[in-house]
Amino acid sequence: MGGLNEIAPVSITPSLRPYGYRVQVQLKVVEKALGYYQAKSHHIVDIDHCPISHPLINQIISILREKQPSLPPLKGVEIRISPEEARGVLILQPLSFQPVKNFAEELLRDHAIVKGIVIRGDGRITSFGESHLTFSLSLDQHGEKRNLRFRASPGSFFQVNLEQNQALIQTVVKFAEAEF
Repeated sequence: MGGLNEIAPVSITPSLRPYGYRVQVQLKVVEKALGYYQAKSHHIVDIDHCPISHPLINQIISILREKQPSLPPLKGVEIRISPEEARGVLILQPLSFQPVKNFAEELLRDHAIVKGIVIRGDGRITSFGESHLTFSLSLDQHGEKRNLRFRASPGSFFQVNLEQNQALIQTVVKFAEAEF
């Protein structure tokens, strides 16, 4: 692999929390069913919660379930949350733009847990509210605690397990013996 004859063993650090850790999910929407694709199919498994998702995500899923009768035509919805802020951002993929705009404005007005909504469709991106999330990770370098602050926009990548992300960054810093 990669032109190497020998590959050093890799150690894996398991997550301490196998449930309730995920800070981002991508749900599919078909005929108002909200959920994930069933294995090896395009059939939607309608859900009311996700056991591996953070409780804030499940609160937002509950809100979407309450709003299901007025849910506009969507292909999908991505939910991202910041446990630190106790709020989330929705990224909606509409079939038609206008009904989603009205839905987004109503959702923001009625539910403080929703910090912002981004609509991606018709070749454009429109944001309502605040569309970025912030996170802090604590690192220990040479016995000194340091905090790193991250700001994630709707288009940015971040690990869905913040505790594992912190462990990964700590490992990289340790290997690099970096000073910051």
